[in-house]
Amino acid sequence: MTKDKEPIVRSFHFVCMITLIFGTIIQFSAESEFAVNESNKGLAHVPKGLPPKTIVLDMSQNYISELHLSDISFLSGLRVLRLSHNRLQYLDISIFKFNQDLEYLDLSHNQLQKLSCHAVTSLKHLDLSFNDFDALPICEEFGNLTQLTFLGLSAKHLQQLDLLPVAHLHLTGILLELEGYYVKEHETESLQILNTKTLHLVFHPNNFFSVQANISVSNVGCLQLSNIRLKDENCHVLITFLSELTRGPNLLNITFNHVETTWKCLVRVFQFLWPKPVEYLNIYNATIVEKIDKEDFTYSETSLKGLKIEHITNKVFLFSQTVLYTLLSEMNIMMLTISDTPFIHMLCPQAPSTFKFLNFTQNVFTDSIFQECSTLVRLETLILQKNELKDLFKVGLMTKDMPSLEMLDVSWNSLEYDGRNRNCTWAEHIEVLNLSSNILTDSVFRCLPPRLRVLDLHSNRITSIPENVIRLEVLQELNVASNSLAHLPGCDSFSSLSVLIIDYNSISNPSAHFFQSCQKIRSINAGIRMGGQWTQTRHRARNTSLHELQRTLQFHAFISYSEHDSAWVKNELLPNLEKEDIRICLHERNFVPGKSIVENIINCIEKSYKSIFVLSPNFVQSEWCHYELYFAHHNLFHEGSNNLILILLDPIPQNSIPSKYHKLKALMAQRTYLEWPKEKSKHGLFWANIRAAFNVKLTLTTENNDVKT
Repeated sequence: MTKDKEPIVRSFHFVCMITLIFGTIIQFSAESEFAVNESNKGLAHVPKGLPPKTIVLDMSQNYISELHLSDISFLSGLRVLRLSHNRLQYLDISIFKFNQDLEYLDLSHNQLQKLSCHAVTSLKHLDLSFNDFDALPICEEFGNLTQLTFLGLSAKHLQQLDLLPVAHLHLTGILLELEGYYVKEHETESLQILNTKTLHLVFHPNNFFSVQANISVSNVGCLQLSNIRLKDENCHVLITFLSELTRGPNLLNITFNHVETTWKCLVRVFQFLWPKPVEYLNIYNATIVEKIDKEDFTYSETSLKGLKIEHITNKVFLFSQTVLYTLLSEMNIMMLTISDTPFIHMLCPQAPSTFKFLNFTQNVFTDSIFQECSTLVRLETLILQKNELKDLFKVGLMTKDMPSLEMLDVSWNSLEYDGRNRNCTWAEHIEVLNLSSNILTDSVFRCLPPRLRVLDLHSNRITSIPENVIRLEVLQELNVASNSLAHLPGCDSFSSLSVLIIDYNSISNPSAHFFQSCQKIRSINAGIRMGGQWTQTRHRARNTSLHELQRTLQFHAFISYSEHDSAWVKNELLPNLEKEDIRICLHERNFVPGKSIVENIINCIEKSYKSIFVLSPNFVQSEWCHYELYFAHHNLFHEGSNNLILILLDPIPQNSIPSKYHKLKALMAQRTYLEWPKEKSKHGLFWANIRAAFNVKLTLTTENNDVKT
C-alpha cells in the first residue's frame, strides 16, 4: 500500500478528548504548548530536537520509513502519536517502552507487513489499519492492553481465532480494513469477534462485493460497512455475508457508507433486514445504477425504528418516480430521513402512517408536498430545510391534517407571505417553528401558529414587528437576528417571552417601555456593539433587574440520554448523584402526561440548574437527544450560565456525527468533557468532578412550592 493512494474511507478516528488528571485539565489541541505538529513537512526521518515535554506529536503525511528507540524514548510524557500516511514497513513496538503514558498511537495508511510485539499497557487507541499485513497483526502481548478501547486492523486473510488474544478486552470499537482481502471463489473463511460494541468493515472501493467470510459477532451493537459495490448478480453475496453478522442479539444499528447498487438489490437488502432485530439503518453516499422498476416488498412486522438515507446520486434517468416514492412512503417505521437527494416529491401514505419523524432536508420539494394529506396522523416532527418551498400560506395548509405535529423546520427555503386577507391555517399543536433563512417580511407575524413556544425568524427581511399581530401568549424564545429591525415594540403580544435574540439588526436604543412590559425576559442577545446603550436603558426601567435575575428551580439537573444507555444512567449516575441530595429530572418520571414531548423537554430544562448529557454512539442516533441538546445549548432559560455538563460514556466515532448536527460537533470541539473511566480506581475522581459542578447554593422549589436550600 503506497502513501500516494487515497482511499475513500479514512481512519476510524474517535473524537479527541480532554483528560482529567489530578484535577488539572490538559487539552490536546493544535494550540497547546505541549503539541508539536510536523505533519505534511516532507520528512524522511523523525526530526531532531523535539521538545522533551511534548504530549501530542503529529508526524502524519510524511515519508518516514523507519522509527528508532532514540527518536522518541526521551518523550516521557508523550500521550498522542500520529504516524499515519507514511512509509513504515516494519515496526518494533518495544521502541515505545519508555513512553509509559502513550494512549493514542495511529500507524494507519503505511506499508507495514510485520510487527515485533510489546505490551504498551497505557494504550487506549491503536490503529494499524490500511497497511499490508497478510494476516491480522494480533499478538499475545496485545492481551495485556487492558485500557485499550479502539483497535484498527488490516488483513488479506482471516482465521476464526485471530482475535482470541484480545477477546477478554472491553473494546468500544474495531476497524477491520479488508481492501486487500481475497479468497478463491468457492472458499470461505471465518472470524469470531467476541467483545466490541462497534465494528467497522472497510472493503475495496473499486471492486464488486465478493467477500465470502463468516464473521460472527456477539456483543456488537453498531455495524458499519464501507465501500459496497453491488449488482443484481452479486447481491446474494452481501446478503449471505450479512446473515452471519445479524445473528447477534445486540446488533441494533447498521450503517452502509459509499454504496453503489441497483434498485433491485437495494430493495432485497431492505427486505432481508426488515424482520431482523435491527432498529436503525443508515445509508450514506449511495449511487443507484442500471434501472428502477417495481419490486415486490412485504411490510412485515419490524423492529426497525429509523431509516436514514443521506446523499443519493441517481444514474437512472428514465424511471417511474411512483415506484421509488411508494416504497419509502409506505414504510411502517417511526423515523425516516432522506436528505441531500434529487427527490422532487414524496407521496402521501395510503393508510394512516406510523411516521413520527420525517426529515427531507436538501431535496427539491415544492409547495405541493403533503397537500391534502390526512394520513400523517402521528407525525410529531417534520423537517423540510433547503427545499424549494415558496408560499408560507401553503405550508400552513400542509400541516392542518397533521394533528400530532409539534416541531416544523422549513428554514433555508424561499418562503414569502403576501399578507393578503387570507387566514392562515396551522396544525393545532405546533410549538417549535423554524422559519429562518427565508425572504419573509413583517407580515409573517400575521401568519403564525398561536401556540408557539420557540420561533426562529433569523436571516429574513423583517423591518419591524407590528403591534397588531397574532397574540403568541406562550412564546418563550424569539430569534429575529440578522434582519433589518430598527426598534422593538413591547411584549403585549408575547407575554411569556423569556429569551430574545436580536443581534445583527439596527436597534441601538430600545425604549424603557420595552423593558417595563417584557418583565419575563431573562436573556437578551443583542450583540456587543449596542451593549452599552442597552445596559443604560435597562437600568432606567423600573423593577426590571429583579425579574431578570430571579430564578426558582425544582431540580439540580435534567439528564438527557439514549434509551440504550439507560442501564448506566440508572445504575451508576442516578445513585451517585441522588445520594448527595442532587435532585434529578428524568423524562420517565418527571414528564407530565398529556403535554407534548417538546413542551416537557423545555419545562425540564427551565426548572433545572444544569443539563447533563450522556454522550455515546447511541446518543448520536437519537433524534430527540439532539433536540434536548439544541434547547440547552441555546441557553433557553438561563442567562450567562454555563449550564451544560457533558459526560462521554463511550467514545464516539467522528464520522458518525452527521454534518447537520453542527451544534454537537462544536460542543465536542470546544467544551471540557468528563470521560467515564473504565477503571474503577478512577471513579472517585470522576464523581468528585461531577459533584463540583453543583457546588453552589440554590433556592429550589418543590412541586408544592415549598422552599428548600
